[in-house]
Amino acid sequence: MNYNYIEKGKGDAVIMLHGMFGQPSNWIKIIDALAGKRRILALELPYLALSKEKCDILYLADYVLKFADSLGIDRSTYIGNSLGGHIALDIAIKNQRRVKSLILTGSSGLYERGYEEDLQIHPTREYMKKKIEEIFYDKSFVTDKIVDLAYDTLLNRRYKLNIVRLSKSAKGYNVKELLHNIKCPTLLIWGKEDTITPPSVAVEFNKNIKNSRLEFIDRCCHAPMMEYPDKFGALVLDFLTANR
Repeated sequence: MNYNYIEKGKGDAVIMLHGMFGQPSNWIKIIDALAGKRRILALELPYLALSKEKCDILYLADYVLKFADSLGIDRSTYIGNSLGGHIALDIAIKNQRRVKSLILTGSSGLYERGYEEDLQIHPTREYMKKKIEEIFYDKSFVTDKIVDLAYDTLLNRRYKLNIVRLSKSAKGYNVKELLHNIKCPTLLIWGKEDTITPPSVAVEFNKNIKNSRLEFIDRCCHAPMMEYPDKFGALVLDFLTANR
């Protein structure tokens, strides 16, 4: 199996998992901040290329573990945003030995506003723009290039169906009753203005994951690692240093 990923640095492995409309480059400033201390691997998740039967969280969690296996990585820290966080949660719940520590930001798994109902009809470019605007507090991140790329994705019928299937998989896999199985140190970094996975979701994760710490970032929505890379990177580095 071939994997696309960004790799930088040496030391203990940190595997980064992006969200549904994301890509490995979403982590680029965090990669640069951490690479002097850890071996950073930002994996591209094949959300849009999946066959119908593989459009679910469980398959993607297995895909990530096989990626780690291919590099000889038995134990790692996992950082996940949005759907990537949900995948990391499944790994931490079911493969405790393989997860040294866990970092979640805007993760699904308890609640997330999905796309499946809206996408039953033909979405417009304006719809896509509004959806991307929900990701960022700072609207300057919402460029025409990003909107056009996302809209072009939705014009592909297979890609659109995959987004619907993955949204349904995420909604159908609520991890609340399984969170007690997570034993590793866990850091939750959340945008205080996140409307996709609201702050109440972070509080619920914090309440149900025993060894967890919650940090909010003001004036920030669903992608803290992009909007506030310096703050995000500092929180992650402090956490990793404390949990060597």
